[in-house]
Amino acid sequence: MSSKIGIVLLFILTSVNITAFAQNAEIVSTAYLIVEGKGLDITSGQNKRDYNITMIGGFAAISTTDLFKKSHIKTKFYFIEDDDAKEKQGFNQIADHIFMNVGKGCIIELFDNNTDKLLQRYRLQRVQSVPEIEIILKNTDDFKSNSIGRVIAYKYSNINLSPNTKKIELKIANNDTLKVKYQLINLKTKKKVYCGFLPAKEVFHVDSNIEYELRCNYVAQPESTVVKYINVRPHWYQSVIFYTLAFVVLSGFIFYIATLEFRNKIHKSEAEQKKLEEAAIRLQSMLNPHFTFNALSTIQGLVNTERIDEANKYLEEFSILLRRSLSKSRDVFNSLDQELEMMRIYLNIESLRFEFKWEIIVLPTDLYTTEIEIPTLLLQPLIENAIKHGVSSLRQNGKIRIICLKEKNDMMILIEDNGVWNDKVPFTGYGLAITRERIDTINKMQKDQQIHLSLEATNGTQVTLTFKNWINND
Repeated sequence: MSSKIGIVLLFILTSVNITAFAQNAEIVSTAYLIVEGKGLDITSGQNKRDYNITMIGGFAAISTTDLFKKSHIKTKFYFIEDDDAKEKQGFNQIADHIFMNVGKGCIIELFDNNTDKLLQRYRLQRVQSVPEIEIILKNTDDFKSNSIGRVIAYKYSNINLSPNTKKIELKIANNDTLKVKYQLINLKTKKKVYCGFLPAKEVFHVDSNIEYELRCNYVAQPESTVVKYINVRPHWYQSVIFYTLAFVVLSGFIFYIATLEFRNKIHKSEAEQKKLEEAAIRLQSMLNPHFTFNALSTIQGLVNTERIDEANKYLEEFSILLRRSLSKSRDVFNSLDQELEMMRIYLNIESLRFEFKWEIIVLPTDLYTTEIEIPTLLLQPLIENAIKHGVSSLRQNGKIRIICLKEKNDMMILIEDNGVWNDKVPFTGYGLAITRERIDTINKMQKDQQIHLSLEATNGTQVTLTFKNWINND
């Protein structure tokens, strides 16, 4: 069928024990009585004296005809729920106006005043009823196109419509004249999109992938409401499967881009790290010839002064120190305990020449020197300066102390001497300049762990190395 051809879907809004009426009159007239109300219908029983009057509205007005007034008639009136009232009470007057709840009713009996013969019996009952609504569907934007074809669906709770449906029209079916109240609710937003009264012609715009709730009831009987669910199916690109696939593809693409970017950053970081490590090793290697030259000068001094035994001992110590320094020549970092051991050998060698006193102190006891790493040979140039410019001229009165301290997450290494430096000698020398450059390079390698160098000359000289965030207390 062409997409421009509308389909009329008529569904009858009924349920068990609910009756809807095609002919809803407002006045029912018989020989003796006239009944006025909403949604009236009258049928006669097998006995022509009995009439069954049903009504949708709750209020009814009852009046008598001229024939009733001319005849000698007495009446009985009682509600159906008081069925035994017929025997308990005598004749009474007919109420002019009555109200009945849904499912309730009353009986009016007319008797001949002289013979007590039953002339007529009226059973009035308010039945539960809901309206029949006709829905006209259109799958094009041209709502004026002719509708061809009709499908009737009984007792449908859910109405599924094509995603191409653009508009729907509500109409009261079977020429019903009673006023109907309706509400159309968007279940996704929980808001009323349309509400009003029929039989006025109503045309609504609907969207695909939305479920609507249609609530209808007669204005005369608000107690009884019929609810239908209208589901406008989604287009293929609005389906859960499509959304899932789109999410998976998009997530995969984002993950790929993020992974690629992360790898590029890693490669760039690794290249920069390698470059900095090479620079640190290059600077470190520049110290080795300087250190070797100084050591050989010391040995030469011992030999020239004919201190052969001391020179031999010096050579032995120097060979041990040289092997250890060469083994670490390609390592940027070395454990603190190994560095301190190398400095012990170095201080012992130099003390043979200049006869000063020295000591290495580690405080506190929980400073685990085997687990802490510092740049390789970082201390040697600083100790060399303390010897050369501080205690070398003091001989046996010279003192050097190396103190390792811990303060929260920081570690400090102090190099103290009791010498008096010449004011003309600045805190700049070949070894010290390389040490500062090494520290700057290592600080670039480690953003979270920094090394700070400070020098102070008062009563002696103190060099302080502060290693920030160098100790993990976890």
